[in-house]
Amino acid sequence: MKRTKSRLEQFNGAVAHDGNAMKTLVLIALLITVCTNVIADDKSKKEKICITEQEFEVYEAVGILNYYKETSNYPFSESVETQMPNASPDVVADYKDKNSKSYLLRCVLRRDLKKKKLQASVGGTWSFSRIGFNRGETEALIYASWEGRGNMCGSDFYYLRKENNQWKILKKVMMVIC
Repeated sequence: MKRTKSRLEQFNGAVAHDGNAMKTLVLIALLITVCTNVIADDKSKKEKICITEQEFEVYEAVGILNYYKETSNYPFSESVETQMPNASPDVVADYKDKNSKSYLLRCVLRRDLKKKKLQASVGGTWSFSRIGFNRGETEALIYASWEGRGNMCGSDFYYLRKENNQWKILKKVMMVIC
């Protein structure tokens, strides 16, 4: 009498028959696991910060309404510096110092020390740097890039000054438009 193989026996036979395919699947699964852990580990190493209300006001003055949760650490190059000859050395130094790495944004730390959650990106997305300030926090330097629907995008450096309690854009240097 001929015995019918159980599903387990059929599976074990298929695995034994095609061991290379199984090895490949195991290697792919291992590679995916390692890559996922590296990306997650990279995010966990980034410093998580709350921005100040002063920073929030500058972002609003530039027009940033939707927030990407990680800052951009775009370098302030010599070509940009030559286009902003009136930029205070304090502001440039603070910008370069704060933007030597990216940060994960969590909230706005209000003047009353209460935290307010940042609005998540909806529709178009803004990516931006930390803000460089002068010592009196009356001048600011920021890099911002945006991406909208329909493959529209752009990026700019902004130099601002606080006058009568309002941030005014003094200079805008266009980096990219697409």
